[in-house]
Order: sequence, then structure tokens, then C-alpha cells
Amino acid sequence: GHTVADIGCGYGAAARWVASSFGARVTAFTLSAAQAAQAERAPAPDRGAVRYLVADWLANELPDASLEAAMAIESLAHMADKPGFFRQLERTLKPGGRAALACWLVADDPSWFERRILEKICEEGRLPGMGTIADYTTLATAAGLRVVGHRDLTLEVERTWWIIARRLLAGLLTRRRYISFLLNRAFRERVFLFTLPRLMLAYRTGAMRYGLLWLQKPE
Repeated sequence: GHTVADIGCGYGAAARWVASSFGARVTAFTLSAAQAAQAERAPAPDRGAVRYLVADWLANELPDASLEAAMAIESLAHMADKPGFFRQLERTLKPGGRAALACWLVADDPSWFERRILEKICEEGRLPGMGTIADYTTLATAAGLRVVGHRDLTLEVERTWWIIARRLLAGLLTRRRYISFLLNRAFRERVFLFTLPRLMLAYRTGAMRYGLLWLQKPE
């Protein structure tokens, strides 16, 4: 029965899982009407409920202190106003409310070569920028939130990109539509073919990290 926000919900899979697992009432935010439309077509959760909004979290209209919890899975890197992200968390969470963030992160002191890799990843992925876990801890604290803990999952997540690379290579060898997409200039996402090895290199060199951050609004 708790009220939860899924900030940057994509196609809504995590929001539906939270609703089904805990009977929560989830408000799921996305900037993509196409993502929201596909999420609406998915089967409804067994328990709880999910409401999909095509809306900007940075300008959301949720009432103050209306959420027991919030989650953001890999969406913070897509937001230009990162201090605003945390201010909205503090505003919308009830006293004692909690937030869990899964974040793309950068190393504390990347070399020139590593910074160049990260710049290309942000450029090709249309990311305003990524921060360190210390950056986000500072921003959360400045917004009035308490940092409960954090965890580094880089080694676990790094394997994901090798799986994606193998599947992409298999698709290129066995499915014509993969080739058609990559040859189609209108398909903007074909740049991912170049971004993927950069991501793998960034994780291998340690330039890029992946972490979980848990926050709470003081009582």
C-alpha cells in the first residue's frame, strides 16, 4: 500500500515488479511517450497498481511529502540538473521516506585517456554527465537527505556489457534486420555499435563505475 515513485521508468518492468511484490502504488515517470504506451500495454501487476506519467521528474507535480519511497534506476545520468533531482526527492518524500538509486558513475580521478572515453560515452549516449559516488552523496546531503549507505556493483555489472556484445555479434551474423538497422541513417541508435566497446573499455580500465546509493529523509 505504500506510495512509490519510479523515476525514469523505461518500459515499466521495475515499477510493475515493485507493485506486484509489495502491493505498492507506483507512479512511474518517463519522458518518452513511446515507452509509456508500451508500458500501458503490458499485463497489470498482480497486486498494487502502476500509473505511468509522461512527465519530467525535475518539474513533477506530486504533492509535497506524498511518497514513502522512490527509486531511480540508471536515470540520474540523463538529468542535466542533478541538484534539482535530489531537491525533488527531498520535497516529495515523507519524513522517514527512503530512496534507492542505481547509478552510472565515474572514477574519482580518471586519467586524460579515461576522461576522453567518458566524454565520448556521454556524447553518444546523450548524457549531460555522470558523477562520482562522492558527488551524489554531497548533493543528497545538501538537499537535506541522509545517506544511509552505498555499494559498488561494478564487477557484477561489467559482465552485462560482454553479454550484450556477444548477443549483438550473434545478431549481426544471423539476423538481417540487425544489418538493416545499422545501414539505415535514420536509425540514430546505431551509434551504440561504437559506444558499446567504449563502455566495455571504461569498465575494464575503472574509468566507469556502477553503484547503489540509499537515502532517507530525516523524521
